[in-house]
Amino acid sequence: MKHYKVVEQSESDPSQFSSVMPYRYPWRLRYRIGEWTEPAVPGTKLFVFRSLPAARLFNYTCAYNGAVFECEVRGQPKQPKLMADPLVAKMRRFWVRLASGLPPGDLGCPPPRATLWVDAVKLGQRLE
Repeated sequence: MKHYKVVEQSESDPSQFSSVMPYRYPWRLRYRIGEWTEPAVPGTKLFVFRSLPAARLFNYTCAYNGAVFECEVRGQPKQPKLMADPLVAKMRRFWVRLASGLPPGDLGCPPPRATLWVDAVKLGQRLE
């Protein structure tokens, strides 16, 4: 099964960055093509898309300076019921609660269509 990752492109760095994590967050992930990237917070997951149309839609509607890559994943992909809301400053608390086995309470929101949780991501070919 193919998976897709939407990332933001840096104008001054060849790396790609998390498309949902605001730049001011110190644990924002840096993705490098051909290298495995794991979550910055232990016990958390990364989001990928299971369909190219869903990744494109997210890229066009939610990503700033975004790009869509085909990617490899580690770990058994799981369908998330909630994700941390990137518009609130509670993202780290959301993941810490989930990693501890506690319910997220009001810290979550529905994930984008066709997203999956995985343990690690390796960017492959850029599609757009």
